[in-house]
Amino acid sequence: MDNHKQGLSSHLTQVLYFQPSTGALLAVMDGESITAMRTAAASVVATKYLAKEDSKVLSILGAGVQAYSHAKALTSSFKFDKIFIWNRTQSTGEKFCEEIKHLAKVVKFCPSTKEAVCDADVIVTATFSSTPILHGQDLKESVHINSVGACTPHLRELDDRCMELCAVIADSRVSALAESGDIISAKKEVLCEVGNIINGEVEVNRTRRTLFKSLGIAVEDVTAANLVWEKVGKQQPVGF
Repeated sequence: MDNHKQGLSSHLTQVLYFQPSTGALLAVMDGESITAMRTAAASVVATKYLAKEDSKVLSILGAGVQAYSHAKALTSSFKFDKIFIWNRTQSTGEKFCEEIKHLAKVVKFCPSTKEAVCDADVIVTATFSSTPILHGQDLKESVHINSVGACTPHLRELDDRCMELCAVIADSRVSALAESGDIISAKKEVLCEVGNIINGEVEVNRTRRTLFKSLGIAVEDVTAANLVWEKVGKQQPVGF
């Protein structure tokens, strides 16, 4: 689709929220907003369990909706002193920096991904790139990556060296092996699902390189929509 040429989002979706007991339609929610919230929330959880506790430098590759939602969510949950931004279009990246300049002491646009990530403790990749933009040779020894782009087999954000260096954790192993271009192309094994770590079934050394591959699963959308309804919907008449 060429939505961007018309000034539209690449993801025009709606979430229909029904009352379970009656089947009545209670609300129609913007799917892009729900997706942005739940994806960023999943990354926050993964960062909590996989990143170093004293992480101070955040790097975001991309400057779209997901980049913005991740910047807000991660800085709401963790204290970052510096945020480095890279985007393929410099003017868009610089505009994004201006929008989030209040989120950290230092918010800086970087002309290269290497400059953006070389000191990062936490990295977010949120692009539609078909070729790797994040390279293993540029990573610190201890870094956590939240990869939320490259969500189809023909897209890639991370090179083979990056995949080789990182312990890969997914939101869904089945989805990751079938849909993630990075995992498929690199023939990388998925260590476990993030739920296994939360439940204490698997331990991961958070002083080493870790990668959370986020594809998004339906239960996250349902949960996010329910939270929105609990927060806002009940304050309004049905059909608001």
